[in-house]
Amino acid sequence: MNGKKILEELIKLFLVINIVLLVINYACRANEYLLSQESIHNIEKLLEMDGIKIDTELLRNFAPKYSANLMFMGDSVVVRDTITKHFYGNQLVNVKRYTQSSTKHPNEKALSFALGDEKLTFDNNELVYNNNAMISDKIKPSVEQAKNMCMKLLRRIDSSKVRKKYYIVTEEEKNSWKITYYPTLDGIPILDSYMEFEVYADGVAKASLYLADVQIRSGGKQDIYSVDLVLFGIEDFMLENNYKRIKEVTICYKRAENEENVLGQQIIPAYKVEIEGLEEPIFVNAYTNEMLK
Repeated sequence: MNGKKILEELIKLFLVINIVLLVINYACRANEYLLSQESIHNIEKLLEMDGIKIDTELLRNFAPKYSANLMFMGDSVVVRDTITKHFYGNQLVNVKRYTQSSTKHPNEKALSFALGDEKLTFDNNELVYNNNAMISDKIKPSVEQAKNMCMKLLRRIDSSKVRKKYYIVTEEEKNSWKITYYPTLDGIPILDSYMEFEVYADGVAKASLYLADVQIRSGGKQDIYSVDLVLFGIEDFMLENNYKRIKEVTICYKRAENEENVLGQQIIPAYKVEIEGLEEPIFVNAYTNEMLK
């Protein structure tokens, strides 16, 4: 074998070795933020010793997460004008406009635009749509039909929102569906910026939309606590209040406890823990492992 052939074989071997090392390194990094089955077993046994039962499969992945800001726009004159013009089109000249007291914000006013059975109300950072003519006792549509009705209304309000990805929660009522769309960041739902629809056979009777953009904060992703440490951290809270069953644990984005400022309202990754006997879930700051108030 001549020197050129040997060199070519060595180069090939070098490339193969580098590819193998890259795969191994990637696998090691992926496992770095993957909770082991042993850790899950340990926290389950530890809580069980105190009479606490876990009724759900625990999250294993605890890779670093972004923090972000919710930039609310409901009070923007430009946003209101854009939405009303898009929604009512050529009929805008016939729309009745009036102010009323806010239902959620004391000492503030809400601005309404009404035409026929339809009404849009801008209440602080929330946009509320009402159409009481849609309320009926007819057989409710299928959930897919109901979702299509939601998207049809959303196209009239803000067509750019239709193209975004959402985490969708559906709740079946007697004659209607309650469908909630949560925007996502890295596939994780943002609970404080949702769109909620009440859908009957003939269409949407009510919708509530929080008008906000999401902007990732500088600094990149930060480490979060794994779920076993989170559950260990709330053990005393559960024992003090005699709670015995953890029904579900999920991860979401939630408002931080600091006040809203010119940069918007900060949202952080949080563990949402649903506990039997507790009407509302508790939220744990995934960065600090402290319960959010």
